[in-house]
Amino acid sequence: MIMKFHKTLLLMLFILSTFLVSSCREEEQNRVLNYKKGVYLGQQDTALTEQQITKLRIHTSRQRSN
Repeated sequence: MIMKFHKTLLLMLFILSTFLVSSCREEEQNRVLNYKKGVYLGQQDTALTEQQITKLRIHTSRQRSN
């Protein structure tokens, strides 16, 4: 009887520890889990400033000339 109790207790502890170890990491929480084909459901990107756009244009024009 005591042996059966110990086995049950060990099994429950194993299941509990597996559940706790496999829970989501903090960076994985609040992420999109439902997907729609062809639709981006994540957070919207921040808009680029005019200065950033200008820098990108200069950068790509330099790449194009090489």
